[in-house]
Amino acid sequence: MPIATAPAASRDLSWLEAVRMADWSQAEKRISELDAAVQQQAPMKYLMARVLSHRGKREAAIELLTGLESELPVVQQEILSERAALQLEVGPFLDAAQYYAGRAGAENSWRLGLAYHRAKKDDIALSTVNVALTRLGAKRSRKKHHDVTAKLRDLRAEILEGSGKPAGAGRDHLWILLHAPTHALAVGALERVERLWPTRKLSNAENYQLADAFAEAGRPQDTDAAIERMTPPVAGDATLADRARTRAWARYNGRQDYAGAAALFAQAADLEAKHRVQDRFYAARSLSRAEQDEQAITDYAQLAKSYPTSSYAERAIYLIARLHYIHGDFGPARDAYDVYLKRYGKKKGRRQRGRFEGVARYERAIALYGAKQYAEADKALATEIGKLKDSHFKSLIRELRAAAQIAAGAESTGIAGLLRVLREHPMTLGASLARARLRRHKHELPPLIPASTPRNPGPLLDLHLPSKAQWLAQLGLDREAEAELRKNRDAIRERHPDRRGETMCRIYGQLGTADARYREGQQVVRSAALSRQPTARSRWAWECIYPRPFAEIVSAASGKYGLPKHYAYAIMRQESAFRPSVVSSAKAVGLMQMIPPTAKRVALALGVPYEASALTEPAYNVRFGAYYLDLVYRMFGDRVTLAAAAYNAGPNAVDTWMRKTEGMELDLWVARIPYLETRRYVTRVASNLARYTYLYDQGEREFELALPPYQPVPDDAY
Repeated sequence: MPIATAPAASRDLSWLEAVRMADWSQAEKRISELDAAVQQQAPMKYLMARVLSHRGKREAAIELLTGLESELPVVQQEILSERAALQLEVGPFLDAAQYYAGRAGAENSWRLGLAYHRAKKDDIALSTVNVALTRLGAKRSRKKHHDVTAKLRDLRAEILEGSGKPAGAGRDHLWILLHAPTHALAVGALERVERLWPTRKLSNAENYQLADAFAEAGRPQDTDAAIERMTPPVAGDATLADRARTRAWARYNGRQDYAGAAALFAQAADLEAKHRVQDRFYAARSLSRAEQDEQAITDYAQLAKSYPTSSYAERAIYLIARLHYIHGDFGPARDAYDVYLKRYGKKKGRRQRGRFEGVARYERAIALYGAKQYAEADKALATEIGKLKDSHFKSLIRELRAAAQIAAGAESTGIAGLLRVLREHPMTLGASLARARLRRHKHELPPLIPASTPRNPGPLLDLHLPSKAQWLAQLGLDREAEAELRKNRDAIRERHPDRRGETMCRIYGQLGTADARYREGQQVVRSAALSRQPTARSRWAWECIYPRPFAEIVSAASGKYGLPKHYAYAIMRQESAFRPSVVSSAKAVGLMQMIPPTAKRVALALGVPYEASALTEPAYNVRFGAYYLDLVYRMFGDRVTLAAAAYNAGPNAVDTWMRKTEGMELDLWVARIPYLETRRYVTRVASNLARYTYLYDQGEREFELALPPYQPVPDDAY
């Protein structure tokens, strides 16, 4: 059957853009305003069903999808899947069961069992769940299946309880509690076990197992509750010191009560000698994180003196230097690094070099510059430059070395070093600051980036979208169209074997997304193509690597909050690589990588409901991200570099790094950021912004060398 064509009204950007940006409320409104005849066309019924599904209007969505697969064979499987998922929520449940009965995998078995249970077919539901659990139990890597196992056991417990078998239900809740204690389904599991299986009491070992899991997850209240359920220790039980230490780790990992963690680590150290050195070390570390650095330095020094052969002594000696360094006390930092390197900087007998030898040498080089020992800093920075592989960051350290040479009196050598940065690292933070220094010395500036050799643009490319991708794109379903292009990647690239990468990048560029386009660019665009000015032949490479997805909402949000042009893209590129649904290991979500606690506070400030699931929707995520980016941008003197550091590491960390900055310039400040991830992040965001500005505005993005005066962040900064 031929693919149905999207209606002419699909060119109405009001609803089309709303769908592209996942602004489902606006999409529903705009589609509802279309002519009734247009709304009754099969493609628009499918689109409206998708919109209503996102809006939680499941019955209406099911009604639109019913029978639609025969009219739209192009998305037949998508219709069947979407309809079954909706039916699983609101019925008809047996229709959902019919769909999932033909699907393999434990997740589909859980859905099938749930459908039968909701259809009041509990015998079949129980049999389905039992078979699935038996299969999972036979798998070697059982642990990685804990999520679906927990869901299956929770479902079985519900069925068993409803069938008058409370002890069996209690056993399943107990499994969830002990094997998946941090799973959402474990909330209230203990109370359910106590209610359904009252004779089953947790042993000390089981309670301590729970306490340990909760401590690792940073949940002090749950940790304390588990330990409080334990009876006094007997042989083989966790000791009182173990219990205090576990409670300390819960606070340390929870990042909310470092002072409490310090007290509990100290208590554990007093109770037991076995782990005393470790406990004393983490007591000092907790004090440092509780902003009691002077006491932490004293405690580190005492620990190193008392236990000189311990690995914790090495860590303590290094951290003494690092704390001075973080606070901008460069003279004491230099001296403390010298102490560390004298002891751990070289291999001695069987003892290898220190664990922190490399980072200590880098930080010592920066401390020398900060202490105005420029000639020594020049030599130390030269050594560090040879170790660096990240071109963005290397450009900054090369610029800093050139500044050290100028300050040491070797002006001509320093000027030559600045020019080298411009030549070898164009459009980086280091290059921008090198240009600022050259202006200060009234030196003639070269072009921002070398010119390219003119080349013939070549013949026109065949850039038509495959039929299904085109159909989806006409409805604004660009993410689905992007997935379809990925399926057809090999065939599309072979249209022009000598220009495969260009063909794919240009075709992806017809969509409003950029996830796949950017990934394609990373594979096919060589750095040499970005080291010279874009031309008619090479501009595609720049646009593939520096795309502007979801342009309407990004532009609107940036304008509303007064962000510098392209700044949101510079952040987005580094945060998520333009992936709307990505979730990081730190639980940051979406295009602008919003973590839930921050997003909740932004929602409160904006006066809108917080919806965790909506963070994967571009319109919602970009609005929240732009608001928060503007918040830290204003907090730090409208400086994009400082705001980028705050966006990555938090405003309180940046506040600490800004306290002793009188006379300090931006290059030293960025180089001194104590977190490698944040140092790299700031240099890359700055480079992104410089290149976006050059590519789309043909302009130069300047970065001021001078830092703004220190202004404490608000007490409620987040």
